[in-house]
Amino acid sequence: MSQNPTSDSTRPVARTRRRSQLAVALIAGLMVSGLGVGASPAPRAAASVAAEPSFADVTDPSSPFYTFIEWMFQRGISLGTAQLPAKPLYKPADAVSRQAMALFMYRLSGATFAPPASPTFGDVPTTSQFYTAIEWMASRGISAGTAQPSGPPLFKPSDPVSRQAMALFVARYAGANLTIAPTTPRFTDVPVGASSAAAIDWMFVSGVSRGTPQLPGLPLYLPSDPVSRQAMAAFLYRVDQLRLGPVEPTGTPTVIAGGLKLPWSMVRLATGSTLVSERDTALIMEVLANGTVRQMAAVPGVVPAGEGGLLGLEVVGAKLFAYITTASDNRIVSFDLLGGPGTYSLGTATPILIGIPRANTHNGGRIKVGPDGMLYATVGDVQNLAAPQNLDSLGGKILRMGLDGSVPADNPFPGSLVYSLGHRNPQGIAWDSSGQLWSTEFGQSTWDEFNMITPGANYGWPTVEGIGTNPAFVNPRFQWSTAAASPSGLAFTRDTFFVAALRGQRVWAVYPTAASTTALDFYAGQYGRIRDVVAGPAGTLWILTNNYVGSGAGTDRILQVQLVPRPTS
Repeated sequence: MSQNPTSDSTRPVARTRRRSQLAVALIAGLMVSGLGVGASPAPRAAASVAAEPSFADVTDPSSPFYTFIEWMFQRGISLGTAQLPAKPLYKPADAVSRQAMALFMYRLSGATFAPPASPTFGDVPTTSQFYTAIEWMASRGISAGTAQPSGPPLFKPSDPVSRQAMALFVARYAGANLTIAPTTPRFTDVPVGASSAAAIDWMFVSGVSRGTPQLPGLPLYLPSDPVSRQAMAAFLYRVDQLRLGPVEPTGTPTVIAGGLKLPWSMVRLATGSTLVSERDTALIMEVLANGTVRQMAAVPGVVPAGEGGLLGLEVVGAKLFAYITTASDNRIVSFDLLGGPGTYSLGTATPILIGIPRANTHNGGRIKVGPDGMLYATVGDVQNLAAPQNLDSLGGKILRMGLDGSVPADNPFPGSLVYSLGHRNPQGIAWDSSGQLWSTEFGQSTWDEFNMITPGANYGWPTVEGIGTNPAFVNPRFQWSTAAASPSGLAFTRDTFFVAALRGQRVWAVYPTAASTTALDFYAGQYGRIRDVVAGPAGTLWILTNNYVGSGAGTDRILQVQLVPRPTS
């Protein structure tokens, strides 16, 4: 069996690199800025927290906005309001004007722009100190202003920026596809038909803003509220991080939490808590923001056996979804998520999908809600080689359903939950920034797979494992030897996929492009089996180990590692 990862005809390359010491380090979390009109944008580079505060009114390093505001200063995006001989003021609670927003975004871009000789907007003359930045906004399609019955549009430069306008500005700046209307609301106060719904939905999906939690129920976005200068710093930093890719881990991981027993899935909540499923105990553990671990709930009906038990978790608003193995089947159930950090609990179980075949191995088990608001689930072949090619069986498939288990009208096979077929044991799913679905899949004894998932496509199992020559089947975009991977959880952040490798005992970073796919591995053999990975706070990656054996205290951990831009050479 080859020990070297191998690519398909698009010539992906796999290399192994260790970067336990890297000179560049991104800071762990940064947010808003002030207005220094004469400053030019600093080069795109990692920031570090200043030894002393840069602003006279932002001095507490424990403030959630402190490092974001320091980042604004270090990048030259905002120098605040001069208070000579004292330090400048940032005025974090003040509302951001539209002209200040234009300047901040222009500086963030690092662009050099020659404005037109004639103004685009009727209220922004060429003599305005903001003229170049506002004309740049217009040239990029970020803002077209407000149309008038006659004459040019108005920019309204002194007006405060609302949160819904901010969503449109930053989504357009980031190149988001706003033509796809959301089908499921993310926020209580933003209906799916609202004019800004697509941009606000992108803010949620991309992690730029998760709103204000309202438990129970969906969070609030407060679309008409003005954006404060400290909140703007958070938004701009997070948008910048989306563009700072691809990335890779650097340095030695730190321990976020420990004492876990064979954890399988983790879901980070907007409240700061993280929920973790334990396969064999059927417990959901809550990890608080300070690293404290508490038993949140025992999931009823779980009958662990072999690779079955309490598997994937997903949270949507005030609903928790779980993929579980029972005495007779695998199934997806939902619960009301009650309480808050430190007091979370579950309501009564509601079956969403029952009758998924089960076995001692190859149960699949990952569930996630996609950008389209639908619930996706991975199902293994449950040791039945006929199942993956049989559309009447849910085995060996990736499924797509409504949050109530219903069949979406636009699924590829009418009346069926099947989204793709021909899978052996897929355990990881994630979407890239364009909304494309990808999956990781366990091979039998030769090749594990990284697949780009197309609705209705057939990925070949059991006829083919890895890259084949049959045009009826879709080849993986990348393949590993089973010794190097045995991939489970999959996460996407900043133009990079991260894969949790069980047998391979490492984290893989995967970089697919239209022409090729490259994979690099990190921390091989250092932390044992890796079950799941998720994007962590402030430009980090969280890694979930899966090594517990026997009885006694749990030994598995959540690790956190910083992500930095991948070197170009």
